[in-house]
Amino acid sequence: MRYLGVLLYDADRVHEAASAVDEKDLYEKQLDIFLNPFDEEVIAQAEKDGIGYDWIEAAQNSPIYKLAIEYKLAFPLHPEFRTMPMVWYCHHLAQL
Repeated sequence: MRYLGVLLYDADRVHEAASAVDEKDLYEKQLDIFLNPFDEEVIAQAEKDGIGYDWIEAAQNSPIYKLAIEYKLAFPLHPEFRTMPMVWYCHHLAQL
């Protein structure tokens, strides 16, 4: 499965997440910076920060948030490299 989509994230927390001391914490730290595109506070802050509603709508229509956050089917590709945000993938054995 291959899909390119929009995902909202807290850019101010990327360094903090990438600085996790224990590599085992990287996955959860990365999930923590992703923002729910349907959350009213997230939408209001995004608009305040100059993010156009078309981008917010694209994030809402993208399956990326659901695959990574809600269903936990998408995983970071080599989180140990600490490049965030980055490419995520669905494992070929995942039950979609």
